[in-house]
Amino acid sequence: MTFQQFSIILLSIVVFIGPLLVVADENNVEAGVEAVEKQDYMTAFQIFKSLADQGNAEAQHNLAILYRQGKGVMQDEKLAAEWFRKSADQGLPSAQFYLGHMYDTGEVVEKNPELAFSWYQKAAQQGNPMAQTNLGVAYISGEGVKQDIILAYVWFSLAASQGLTTALENRNELRKEMSEELVENAQRLTREYFSKYVAPFQPPASQYLRRNHPSFPEPHQQNRPAVPSSSSPQPPASKHPPLGHGKDDIH
Repeated sequence: MTFQQFSIILLSIVVFIGPLLVVADENNVEAGVEAVEKQDYMTAFQIFKSLADQGNAEAQHNLAILYRQGKGVMQDEKLAAEWFRKSADQGLPSAQFYLGHMYDTGEVVEKNPELAFSWYQKAAQQGNPMAQTNLGVAYISGEGVKQDIILAYVWFSLAASQGLTTALENRNELRKEMSEELVENAQRLTREYFSKYVAPFQPPASQYLRRNHPSFPEPHQQNRPAVPSSSSPQPPASKHPPLGHGKDDIH
């Protein structure tokens, strides 16, 4: 199988309610999340807007979701992008991921593979597995960054270690095209990166059990276009379909 024949499978984002959010002001932000769960979006908007204006990064992220979906407020994708940026600038990895997605697809902002890669990288280095998956794709395609098959293997492995079967499948397909020497080098680098970009961000056991409760849906999967060969660069594969819709995007 050549790299042209290697089909990347990417994640269609479904972001879970509540348990995925590490809140700065738990009582206030959780009140907004609870309002979303009850589909009381106007109340959720009021709570998140008040906290967002005070600089709460999690509220800024959730406010952006409401603006993006038109829940509790008139839909405004430009305002959504602005609030995602405010949250991302404060270092919230999920907001950094969303902003990377926007630059990746040209949603609201001008498409910019380099900026997409930069924001994905910021989120990936804070343990975000979806961003880690997209970094893997970028390193295969050479979109926004120099092509590097070893780093693609590494980032897929890190996302797979957090339970993303999509990333695991990507890595296993990629491995078929790599020599044993390349695989050994990639595995060695994976262990180093795991200690930096996964282990420090793992939740406490109690939170992990909530996060993996069977009442939460599994991520959807979908086939993506073929990835170019390392020897003959081709137009890059699309990394991400549009993000999910509904209350599960608040997290």
